[in-house]
Amino acid sequence: MFEIRNKKLKTIILSGSPKENGREIGLSLRLDIQKLLKRERKLLDATKNSNRNLLSFLRRKLTKLFPNSIAELQGMASGAKVDFIDLFLENCPELLHKEEGCTSAVVKNKKDFFIIHNEDEVRVRSASSVALVRYSGKKGERDAFLYGGELAGYAFGWAKDWFYCVNHLPVRKPDLRGVPRYFVTRQLLEQDSIAAVVKFLKSSDDASGFHYLMGDTDGEVVSVEKRTKDISIRSALPTYCHSNHYIHPKFKNLETIQTKSSLLRLSLAKDAIGPNTDQEEALTIWRNTLSRPFDKDDYGSKTFATVIADLKQKTISIY
Repeated sequence: MFEIRNKKLKTIILSGSPKENGREIGLSLRLDIQKLLKRERKLLDATKNSNRNLLSFLRRKLTKLFPNSIAELQGMASGAKVDFIDLFLENCPELLHKEEGCTSAVVKNKKDFFIIHNEDEVRVRSASSVALVRYSGKKGERDAFLYGGELAGYAFGWAKDWFYCVNHLPVRKPDLRGVPRYFVTRQLLEQDSIAAVVKFLKSSDDASGFHYLMGDTDGEVVSVEKRTKDISIRSALPTYCHSNHYIHPKFKNLETIQTKSSLLRLSLAKDAIGPNTDQEEALTIWRNTLSRPFDKDDYGSKTFATVIADLKQKTISIY
């Protein structure tokens, strides 16, 4: 199991049923969840009014596919004293046109073997609205970053011997009847290995796009790009960087979205990361040069946390 050496986030310990776990999260982050829904009230109401049939379809579909995630959201709504449908819609980001940004990299050499990730949010949130959750149960301990009001796992997380982080990849035509990406990433915490995650992602009909950077303590690191049902998998060693646009050859000739921010962050990351880069050097770059907002055009964004997963020493550090 990974040892947490540095942790700036509060931790919510969960050991009950999915509904009980969700209620505990809702109780812990009640005020922030209520503020989030209040701030987005007009958007939520307009989206519900114009997508009633689609929301009903997605609720039936996701209840069948992921009953534990639905139960967790029901418990969260109860604990936070908010309407379940509002919370459900918050976890269907494709319907709300939510966009996120983040930057990730891996380095493996004779001395170091680590993954580093900046967790950025495009919407304005307070620092108290994020947390680290630890699920304890038959599968052992699973840890993940959590935004209040959203399912855990949409950022980074880890289990006994493997770690993952994600980068949102915007697509021009999301499949609104596909699985919302927050539900997809929540399922990563239910898997036992990178191989199991890849198998799950191959079978998932996602609503939009994502990049997954996953590494384990046996020395494997893979980069997975997903675009609705299409998937591309490649090794990510010995050094590799990713931001918020598609870079795998499979998607090269497809019309994809490449924002100025994502292109710039990837360029800066590639310039900074080399075969001999150590954790201290990477942390300086990720906490300074790549910390958002980082230029005048990058407004509305904030870096909430930087995480380093040392896959050699089996440690997690969060800044």
